[in-house]
Amino acid sequence: MADRLADAGMACDLQVWDRQVHIFQAAADLIPEGVRAIGEIGRFVRSTVPGSR
Repeated sequence: MADRLADAGMACDLQVWDRQVHIFQAAADLIPEGVRAIGEIGRFVRSTVPGSR
């Protein structure tokens, strides 16, 4: 998906989190990586979506 987005000229930031299950961010109240990942999502949105700062 990341390759297809990049090929289409869309903003994309692929991150692979070792030893994490799919949608681990949903467990942010239990695992610190989830909190960090949600912060990364916010950073990406603020950097790519006009007016989201």
